[in-house]
Amino acid sequence: MAVEKGKEQSSNSHPWKYDVFLSCTSDNTFVYHLYSTLCQVGINTFRACDDDQLSDEVRINAIEGSIIFIIILSKNNASSRRCLNELLHILELNNNSKRLLLPIFYDVDPSDVRKQSGIYAEAFARHETCSQDQENRNILLWKAALNKVGNLSGWDLRHVAQGFESKFIPIIIEEVLQEVKSRTSLYITKHPVALFPRVNEIEKLLFKGGCDDVRVIGIHGMGGIGKTTLAKAVFNHVLQHFEASCFLENVKLEASERYNGLVHLQEQLLGKILRKKIKLYNVDEGITLIKEGLWQKKVFIVLDDLDDQCQLNALLGERDWLRPGSRVIITTRDKHLLKKLQIHEQFEAMKLDHKSSLQLFTFHASKKAILPEDYSELLKGIVTYCGGVPLALEVLGAYLSDKKIEEWKSALEKLKTIPSNDVHTKLRISFDGLPDDFTKAVFLDIACFFFKIQKSEVLRIFTACGFYPEVEICELIDKSLLRIDENKHLNMHNLIRDMGQEIVHRESPDNPGKRSRLWRPNDIFDVLTGEKGTIAVEAIVLESPVLKDVPLNTKTFEKMAKLRVLQINHVQLYGSFQYLPQSLKCLRWYYCPLKCLPSDFCLENLVILDMSFSKFNECQAPLKYFKSLKRLIFYSCEELKKSPELVGLNSLEELSFGYCSNLMGLDSTIGDLKRLRILDVSDCGNLQKLPRRICELKSLEMLYLGRCSKLEELPDDLGKLEGLKQLNAVATAIKRVPSSVEHLKKLEGLLLSHDFLFKRQFKFSDIFRTWLQQPERSLSQGGYLPSSFSSLSALKVLQIENCNLSEDDIPFSLAGLSSLQSLCFRKNKFHAIPFNLSDLSSLKYLNLSECPNLKTIPEVPLTLQKLIAYKCKLLERLPNLSDLKRLEELELDRCEMLAEIQGLENLDSVRRVYLWSCKTFGRTLDVSNLSQLKNLDLSQCERLIEIRGLENNHSIRYINLFNCKALENPFTEDFFKAHYEHGRELQLGLCSSKVPDWFSYQVDGRSICFNMPLQVESTFLGMFLWIVYGTVDETKNVYPKATIIDLTNGVEFNHRLWTTISFAENSSIHYIPPDYFKCPVKGRERMSIHIECYDFPTEDFVKKCGVHLLYKDKNGQVHSVSVSSPCFDSENEVTINHSRRE
Repeated sequence: MAVEKGKEQSSNSHPWKYDVFLSCTSDNTFVYHLYSTLCQVGINTFRACDDDQLSDEVRINAIEGSIIFIIILSKNNASSRRCLNELLHILELNNNSKRLLLPIFYDVDPSDVRKQSGIYAEAFARHETCSQDQENRNILLWKAALNKVGNLSGWDLRHVAQGFESKFIPIIIEEVLQEVKSRTSLYITKHPVALFPRVNEIEKLLFKGGCDDVRVIGIHGMGGIGKTTLAKAVFNHVLQHFEASCFLENVKLEASERYNGLVHLQEQLLGKILRKKIKLYNVDEGITLIKEGLWQKKVFIVLDDLDDQCQLNALLGERDWLRPGSRVIITTRDKHLLKKLQIHEQFEAMKLDHKSSLQLFTFHASKKAILPEDYSELLKGIVTYCGGVPLALEVLGAYLSDKKIEEWKSALEKLKTIPSNDVHTKLRISFDGLPDDFTKAVFLDIACFFFKIQKSEVLRIFTACGFYPEVEICELIDKSLLRIDENKHLNMHNLIRDMGQEIVHRESPDNPGKRSRLWRPNDIFDVLTGEKGTIAVEAIVLESPVLKDVPLNTKTFEKMAKLRVLQINHVQLYGSFQYLPQSLKCLRWYYCPLKCLPSDFCLENLVILDMSFSKFNECQAPLKYFKSLKRLIFYSCEELKKSPELVGLNSLEELSFGYCSNLMGLDSTIGDLKRLRILDVSDCGNLQKLPRRICELKSLEMLYLGRCSKLEELPDDLGKLEGLKQLNAVATAIKRVPSSVEHLKKLEGLLLSHDFLFKRQFKFSDIFRTWLQQPERSLSQGGYLPSSFSSLSALKVLQIENCNLSEDDIPFSLAGLSSLQSLCFRKNKFHAIPFNLSDLSSLKYLNLSECPNLKTIPEVPLTLQKLIAYKCKLLERLPNLSDLKRLEELELDRCEMLAEIQGLENLDSVRRVYLWSCKTFGRTLDVSNLSQLKNLDLSQCERLIEIRGLENNHSIRYINLFNCKALENPFTEDFFKAHYEHGRELQLGLCSSKVPDWFSYQVDGRSICFNMPLQVESTFLGMFLWIVYGTVDETKNVYPKATIIDLTNGVEFNHRLWTTISFAENSSIHYIPPDYFKCPVKGRERMSIHIECYDFPTEDFVKKCGVHLLYKDKNGQVHSVSVSSPCFDSENEVTINHSRRE
């Protein structure tokens, strides 16, 4: 598992083709909603239904390449052989790899699934009536599979979210997103220096002595030395070997400064391990759940920056809570703490040597590779005084970037006066060098309040305060004082954050009321209850409910004349609100206990007022005096029944009443908000009508009405909202769309009620029925599309599926949709597209699949990135593709009349080409110039004779040539030498009944044993495995897997072959990278490989198999090495316990 020296890992790679495999019997309303929502939130989903007529091979390849399985169990599942066979394979994969299986009991009782009773009993009675011997065996397997899935933890839709599908789907989405996110690697650093040799050392400690014990490793060292970076790099590299993993960052900070911090950390840990959202109320409850949860899976956990044994007790408890095979890394500044914890091994993160320090500093100090000669002595001096601490080198290097030589000299003189281990003071040099007070204020605000807060939210606050946040944040990023993480949160190193907080603390060490910023609950309690605030206080942020039961007199704020930001959660204020300073720009008063805003509540300079989760039942404050207000938020004020009068809010840009479940109406004065851009009344279940004056909002861009279940109509004058870009009205009771919608020239997104659109078969004309019934409206001949549809010139997505469209139904005016990026006409009856697709100058995605009468596709625009037209059985001709320099995917499966694709050989941007079962397709294919090609599927292209250029194409990772009976073997020994690549699999399929002679070791049958050679001066590059299949039942697919056993080290693992075999006398070839071996290959290991096939136990299933090893010598030359047959040596053999294998 060692990382190649000097080679940086990809931070976000994973081997899965799909995030989710969605298995169902039919594409009903619920399935459509779920699938659409999964896709909308960016989850790559494969949907498999009985009516989609996909081949078994496509389905099984999708199963093999999916990380999550969602199985929708309905009344029809037991009748569907396809669903039952899919379930068998999914369960097999779930037993042998770390996948997530989520059953949904849609309209069936879980006990009927588990016991095969009720309607499931009737289905199995029909199976048994017409079954043969093989079918009888399948029935037993199906019943066992249903019993197992019926016992799994899943969702019974009848008892979740009161049975409402619209409320249930977000629950599923949240869990799936959490799982997908957990598979994403952590960001390490832009410039890793001397990192990976140390990663190798830690990995050796992690897996020392075998892989089946529990091991806890400690990394210790001073602050800023790179402990977290090391732990992240190790985490990314070994993540794939565990069933679940969790990286808890900043444990000390979270536990000590956040309200209920340890509870929050426990929730994070359990959420990652159990793959679901966990809500805890105290630490003891968390300890109980952790003890139960850790034993369920082999886990890898990193606890970053631990400083107290109590933290470990709360998060991991006893070591025997962990399942064998689990690993834990703890990072800490306290070496003595590791001794107390009695961990297995310690690793000290050392300072960088002078050479590495120079390299890291230069990365940040100069945009050029080499600094000018007159900087060389200064460079050496500064690097020396940074003391080999990576954080200091990075921050000071960024600070001195592009600075004059005089500033370098000044920095060196300052460094000379600072003690070697005083990293804080060294970092302060960079803070002192910030260009202005605004940038310094932004830095201190982030360090004290907005650490790990969403960037967009912080930008709003800073803008309200009169800063220029985009400029200032960019400056801080350039100086390496700040970074934006993968979740768009503001983040900074702990030491940098500590340095910022220390700067504020030193403003008045003994009197917090004289500091510019207050964030610690105890300090805030002291200042507010003792009325100790002064003019020095600029910002107070209190998230903790420490003052929940302590009434505060508003007079406590009287002296804080410079206060600009105030957040006071749960606080109860009394007295005159005139004491609140007029300097306030942002007031966030969550969980305000008042029933209404007081009449003397008047802040003329306030820009943001956020009263979320408050107890208001009315809001009668004189808002007309809030002349500067831009954001007004009443989110989740569940007792609020009517919106306040909105007169005088001339600057208001955003207004939110989201989740105000008792809100019955909006005040008509909303029409006065001439600058309003965003209006959110989503999830207001009692809102029945919108005021007509809402159509006077000329600046409105976003209108959110989703899940207002009693809202029945939109205003007739909706078209007057000339600036509207997004209209979301999902899950409402809207019965019609007003005709004026055609005037929404800027509309980009239109989302209407799922109930309205999808309870019956979707017809486009249903949406615009009242519009189209007007006599002056003209229609295309078939009545599906309005001829004036092109008036929506900003439209980006048009999808009309399964509407029986003929070419007469499609208006020529669609060619005028110049903004259209996605066009889908799937499952329609037209013979040709009646307009020029090439006129759609922004089109990126085109889907014409399953149009049975389509014979030709016209010229397409040069912008096209994805062309999908599978199962067009009469399709004979495509346009010449040579000029499509952006095309990435071409999917034309089962186009049986397609004999030629002109220009395919010139598509140097294409990544995926799927042409399987194009039975008349070409005789020769040249892939020499397809430099980005990853996946190539030509299976069952029966006329294919030759593929040229494979040896020179190093990008391909998957090639399927099964049942290409006329094709000679294109895979030579040189091909394999050219195509190895660390950490990436290569999967090949070929119509061949023999292993080539140059494969170094091959045997008859499905088991092969051999000794790994000892290559002292060579590096193991991985192994190729060739399998020839014998007897195969061609009426169904079978699913092989390889069990690889290192008998010397006592390690076993299953390798997914990612291949579905449905043809006899075919071969599959697989590259297994060195990182996939659980213990590093050193030589002389005795290896055993056994090929198994789920649901196909016959011995002659595998005819032959062979292995071929690749090594790289000290000169960088790649060569193959012969292996020897095993010579059994009982002293060196470790017995493998198979009792856990089912």
